[in-house]
Amino acid sequence: MPRGGGGGGFSGGGGGGRGSIGGGSRGSIGRSGPGAGSPGGRGGGFSGGGSRGGGFPTGGGFGGGGFRGGGFGGGMRGGGFIPFFGGGYRRGGGGCGSGCTSVFVVAFIIVVALVMTFGGGMFSGNSYGSGSGSSYNITASTVKRVPLPKGSVKETGYYTDEINFITNPQVLQTGMKNFYDKTGVQPYIFITDTVNGQKNPTDSDMAAYANALYNEQFTDEAHLLLLYWESPTGAEGDYKEWIITGTQAKTIIDDQAATILMDYVDRYYYDNSLKGYSEMFSKAFNDAGNRIMNVTVSPWVWVIGVLIVLAVLALLFYWWTRAKRQKNLEAEQTEQILNTPLEKLGPGPTGLEEKYKDTPNNEKY
Repeated sequence: MPRGGGGGGFSGGGGGGRGSIGGGSRGSIGRSGPGAGSPGGRGGGFSGGGSRGGGFPTGGGFGGGGFRGGGFGGGMRGGGFIPFFGGGYRRGGGGCGSGCTSVFVVAFIIVVALVMTFGGGMFSGNSYGSGSGSSYNITASTVKRVPLPKGSVKETGYYTDEINFITNPQVLQTGMKNFYDKTGVQPYIFITDTVNGQKNPTDSDMAAYANALYNEQFTDEAHLLLLYWESPTGAEGDYKEWIITGTQAKTIIDDQAATILMDYVDRYYYDNSLKGYSEMFSKAFNDAGNRIMNVTVSPWVWVIGVLIVLAVLALLFYWWTRAKRQKNLEAEQTEQILNTPLEKLGPGPTGLEEKYKDTPNNEKY
């Protein structure tokens, strides 16, 4: 099912062909860039999908319909986050005083730093920000995956480039080989501006062409093929990506994992700090491989952990200051007693002598 349409999961038919997840089937998913003109938006199933919410700013680029710059605006997705602490604690009365206030000021600073670091991903369900390049969120990896066993892949090359976008094959293959090492699935990119003679292919065209390419390129079921089409007009964001995986590779590159890879391609497409498509695809595959094979930890876990630690420290500080205050009070009382003249404590020996010196020896008391 194309992304942005109804339903989710892997699209296409069943049986021994690529498409819906089932016995012996391959996985096939895709997505359109924001300028590709497809209706719909992000979210829901796979591929198609049209523009992302809010769009993306345009910018300079590389030649040949090449790599776009522009980046993203600042701020956080899903609204702001402005923690507030009111006026601290009063002195006396068993309160913490300025010490506890300092602890909570530190907590405030740490929370704000975490929010600024992870951005809007803290407020957007299962997507958390990752890396540099934009504020675009990457789908979280929630599944513990085990790489395919060695020997599953009949190794091939790593790419076909029909429009000369790849200027540094070594850089490209470094990231792709890292993906292979992490997942056990060998990736392959097919870059073109024409799909079966179509200059503006539909999602059906992309799916059918990717299916045919897999059969032509590979003799195993452990590859991942990324079909990347970009408009020959070089229009901003006018691209489509379609991923097809072998039956065996699909056990690692499920719908979530494939979405993570497409998320990184989308992110780095707009990263103006990268030098062309070689770095864009290399970084996308490298980072996707790392994320896919690790369960993403929500930044809220760190925030809550820090707050718990700070709360314990504040409580310990409170107990310590209270015990110290009590000890100082007892010391002051002891010092006061020791420094008080004996005359002020009551009748001494001299007073008793004066009282009894005139008393007859035989008087009974």
